[in-house]
Amino acid sequence: MATDMLLGIDLGTTVLKVCAFDARSGATLGQAARRLAVHKTPDGGREQRPGAVDRAFSSAAAELRGLLGARWGRVAGIGLAAQGGSSIIADRRSGKASTPMILWNDGRTRGHSSRLAGGIPTAFWRERVLRDFAPTGLGRLLWLKEERPELFRHDTIHAGAGEYLFFKMTGVWRQDAGNAIQIGSFNAATKRLDPALFDLVGVPLSFVAPLRQGHETAPLCAKAARSLELPTGIPVAGPYIDQEAGYLSACAAAGRPLQCSLGTAWVGNYAVADDAVGASPYQLVLPNPA
Repeated sequence: MATDMLLGIDLGTTVLKVCAFDARSGATLGQAARRLAVHKTPDGGREQRPGAVDRAFSSAAAELRGLLGARWGRVAGIGLAAQGGSSIIADRRSGKASTPMILWNDGRTRGHSSRLAGGIPTAFWRERVLRDFAPTGLGRLLWLKEERPELFRHDTIHAGAGEYLFFKMTGVWRQDAGNAIQIGSFNAATKRLDPALFDLVGVPLSFVAPLRQGHETAPLCAKAARSLELPTGIPVAGPYIDQEAGYLSACAAAGRPLQCSLGTAWVGNYAVADDAVGASPYQLVLPNPA
């Protein structure tokens, strides 16, 4: 008798992957991937078009559905992981994007981040974000306010890649703590969203989504269910940031594994003894999984 399947979605910086797994054994049953074009600007910008992300997801899901045939109807759950630290300003009700997706490695706002950090004592950052400098996202919000002030309204919301796709599937705005700390809304000491951080750039904390609580799920909404040809109500978990998803995979695979990531910005999570010391001077470059 066929068992239920779980879908895993990885919305990376350069590749979107959709995989199906046997819910009992974890065996991979099928996968599909699509390249995501990154638009580069002469001043260091790195952007993607949200509509292109939508089409890549629909296309990859349709390919996997065709590959699995009748087994597609046995999807019992969906999990979403995504690149962290990206920025879209979207309509709060519909999810329609008003800006491109500005990627975590966009270089246009470094001056704004430096300007912001220069006026604040280092102790402020150490106390709240546990490092000596301002999160990149705060500089980007400052830049966006100067470039597009008309978009900062009560009916718009700031969303990252994972939040954007999660909303498309569920109609729920929710963000991951790892993403929130890159955006600059998360106090790493208290593990809560912190209005004092956003006050620095004059943006209310309501401009970002609430934090995901544990591994809570939200039901697949009717519009997404029609597009995916799946029943409504299937639980969708996430959005997770890619590092957290990789860490969970590593913990599940073995006691103290090295889990290689196929992401753009990092290569692995190590689970080591608490008293381990050392350094890693090497970097292994893996070929594109697509």
